[in-house]
Amino acid sequence: RPDRPGEPNCGRQTADPNHRQSIAMQQPRQQQQQHDDEQADQDSYLATRRLAAETVEVARATINQASQQTEQLENADRTADHSAYLLDRSARLLRGMTWSGWVANMFSKDVEVEDYVGNENGKDTTSGLAALQPPSAEEYAHLPPQFQPAAQAVVNYRCHLAVLAQCQTPEQSEACASTCAELSDAVRRELRGAVGGAGNGLDLEEDSHREAYAQLFRDLEEADQVRKRLVAAMMAARQQSKRGGNSGARASITPHNSLAVGGGSSSNGAPRSKTATKISAQDEHLDALSQNLTELQGIGEALNTTFQHQSGLLDSIHDKTDSLTDRTKTVRRKADRIVHRSKWIKNRPELVAWMTIRHVRSGLYLCAAGDGGLKLGGFSGNDNHPAAIFGKWRRKDSSIVGIQSKLTRNYVGQTMLGYLACSSSTYGRAHEWEIDHDTDDSAGAGKDTAIMCVGANWGNGGWMEVNSADGSVSIGGSGLEAK
Repeated sequence: RPDRPGEPNCGRQTADPNHRQSIAMQQPRQQQQQHDDEQADQDSYLATRRLAAETVEVARATINQASQQTEQLENADRTADHSAYLLDRSARLLRGMTWSGWVANMFSKDVEVEDYVGNENGKDTTSGLAALQPPSAEEYAHLPPQFQPAAQAVVNYRCHLAVLAQCQTPEQSEACASTCAELSDAVRRELRGAVGGAGNGLDLEEDSHREAYAQLFRDLEEADQVRKRLVAAMMAARQQSKRGGNSGARASITPHNSLAVGGGSSSNGAPRSKTATKISAQDEHLDALSQNLTELQGIGEALNTTFQHQSGLLDSIHDKTDSLTDRTKTVRRKADRIVHRSKWIKNRPELVAWMTIRHVRSGLYLCAAGDGGLKLGGFSGNDNHPAAIFGKWRRKDSSIVGIQSKLTRNYVGQTMLGYLACSSSTYGRAHEWEIDHDTDDSAGAGKDTAIMCVGANWGNGGWMEVNSADGSVSIGGSGLEAK
């Protein structure tokens, strides 16, 4: 009962209506704040997983595109090999049109397509995903006893690689790829054990041991490259098969089937606490990110291997292209000679231009001497110095030219003994030259070029060379290395 007026307060607590109203108003605000925090966490999780899924999609598309580019480069490399076969075949046919060439063909091996295109060292060169063939039992029989466990590990590794190349389903490929990775690590452990933990062969004293270690380590590295290329192809094939299921993959990160953070129950039907629910949602989120990161790591390794393979293909195509250009010029020169000899009325050479030949490194000019020799010297830049001026003579519809000194009116060419001279008054086969980037107008002036005496080295040609020590000029070898 309330205290009467004039009576002391006996210590009873009285309810404050304003306090109860404040508590009642704070509870909905706290619940709303908690719900907003949970919703913000859910949105953050969904945004992160969506970004990770999109990153994986981009990576899959990249590895697929890289695989297609690799296939195109391999086709170009094979085309270059086939072109080399056709050019060598044509050169042999042209050589057989002369008596001396016919005799040479009789005592030389014919050009076969298998020498240029086909299997090489047990690998399928028609595919960039060539797998190693399982080794024979005698391949490592000569190795020392302490290397036999490592040799057996290499054999097991290469056998599993052959199985990996034949896998038909993604599950089989993943399982076999994991086994191959473990076998690769096993080979490295056996090699470290064989050399007493040296790991690099530097502590091996006997030559036979060093050779055994080098052979096994080389085979291991080659097998690792094959494994990485097979894994890259497996990922590209998986991306190709999943193109029609991208909408389903994206559905897995929609709010309807992921990250329910409110309420819920445990496996036995009892309601879970909000903390347990939130931790479970975080675990699910981290598991999804871990899967995406693992796939991204595998795609990154596959891309690294693919790009290394493409780099090697580009270098090979570049070298083969240069070689094909040189061979094409050789075949064309031989064909021009045969056509010229077969005509009843020969095309007479005509003077098309006057020119100077300057050595790039020394800055000196090729000059003709009165005794028929050639040397490097200065040039004043006018007609008062005719020793450094040469006339360029060309037959109609031919890339071959003749070089005539303005001073002596003799042609530059090769003597009977193979020396370079400017002593012939007539333009013959020994005085035929071919100039890279050659034009009869001023467009080719000032360009760095190489000059070949096409009749040197039994018709294979020889490049004009300068001896830096004494400045003498001579005819060197043919081919890209001499050039």
